[in-house]
Amino acid sequence: MIKNYKQYLELKGTGYKLRLIDQLHFFGLTLRLGHSHLIYMPICRNFRIFFFNKSSLCFYNNNLWLLNNQVKLIAMQSKPNSYKEKGFF
Repeated sequence: MIKNYKQYLELKGTGYKLRLIDQLHFFGLTLRLGHSHLIYMPICRNFRIFFFNKSSLCFYNNNLWLLNNQVKLIAMQSKPNSYKEKGFF
């Protein structure tokens, strides 16, 4: 029996964007988080990613440890600011 674990990630703030890239040599996300440059986050091919809208997504994987580490790495790129209500929640 295979268990599928999932985690949700929501990006709040104006001008923040996520994009999925699926090319031959690179599979991952590009993040625009208000910096002067794009941030590229490589993701393993066994991840399933579902976008609800431009700022909300859900990650699926069979390995809970790998799933938690990948989502935390992405969330650490933009720390949540509760005063301005920006960042990953």
